[in-house]
Amino acid sequence: MISDVLFDAKNDIEYYLNEPTFSDVYSDAKLREQLHELMISMEKIRVQLDNVPDIEQIFESLKTKIEERCKIANIEYKKIRFDDDNNEGLEIFLQEGRSKRNVIISISNARKAGILLEHKFENYKFMSGYNGICSYEDKYIEVLINSLDKSSIQKIYERLFNLDNSGNYLNNISYENDTKLELTYNSSEGLNITILISPISDIAKSLLSNIQDDSISLKISGLNITQQDKTISYLEKYANSIFFQIDLVLGLPLTVQRIQNQEENILQHDAQTTLNIKYPVCQYDKEALSLYWYARSANEMPLLQYLAYYQVIEFYFSTYSQIKATRTIQNLMKTPGFNIHNDNDIIKVLSIAKSSFGRGFITEISQLEATLKECIQISLLKEFLKKMKDSNLF
Repeated sequence: MISDVLFDAKNDIEYYLNEPTFSDVYSDAKLREQLHELMISMEKIRVQLDNVPDIEQIFESLKTKIEERCKIANIEYKKIRFDDDNNEGLEIFLQEGRSKRNVIISISNARKAGILLEHKFENYKFMSGYNGICSYEDKYIEVLINSLDKSSIQKIYERLFNLDNSGNYLNNISYENDTKLELTYNSSEGLNITILISPISDIAKSLLSNIQDDSISLKISGLNITQQDKTISYLEKYANSIFFQIDLVLGLPLTVQRIQNQEENILQHDAQTTLNIKYPVCQYDKEALSLYWYARSANEMPLLQYLAYYQVIEFYFSTYSQIKATRTIQNLMKTPGFNIHNDNDIIKVLSIAKSSFGRGFITEISQLEATLKECIQISLLKEFLKKMKDSNLF
């Protein structure tokens, strides 16, 4: 403890001043007076350190103030209790489009409560589908940034802000002027728009969940925003433009962080599903599986994700088109009127074979249809669509 160190240091100084052996060394009256003043200051600091304020009492006061402001702003909140420390916390619910997202405040992150009170947290809303916040009153948008090429946060700092050693910044050495990219623009409508890429703000860090202290965010201020859809439209417009320029110059593919609400994920699994891993007895096509994993990793690039998933299906076009053609030929040859000595019948067989096996005139739609019919059970598809309809996800 620092108070113990100060106590020992004060006693040591006092010992040397009063010990006859060192009287000649510390005989200067002015020096002795300064050391006495130092001991007095050290004792005052030690007493203050020994009387540390009650953190529970401080947190309770902060929590009460947040509750009062929630009541005034008509913001939903509720008290919660944590099993691990038996302390009472607070859960507040801020708007996220037509739904709401929660913010947990506990004694373990009491600093968050203080930051919320320092800001007009009542004005903030979450950005639907994005890991970000906005305030209509303050004309402010802030969304977290990450890299599509999975660069580490340190590499992003070094490349984005041209730092020789981002470790200095990440170790809390102040590089404020070196760690931001700022653009200002005066629009024809009289708006003073500022676009800023810099370390995440305190208010965003407090409202968003599971955020690293060294995260980077895109901040846009000065826009007239009053609706969630328009706000998201502005975000995507400016983010796409800025990030495309950065990628062309630095080769750094940045993107705003997206999130997906669990209720919006139509492929979500039942929470009660038990994971049952079996020994692999099947070997899947390497090329198709590679495309599938790429699609699974492209959550932030919906178009590329869609194309990758489609390419998985496209990989099997030839296989299932040939299966369809084989069945068609078999059925044709089984008809009573088929005659292997009839040139027209043979031409029909060759035409079917050419269009399917030789990649002739069969259309992509036909190949897609053939593949889906072979891979999808209509009854299961109907059951899936009915389930989605009942859950209002479509």
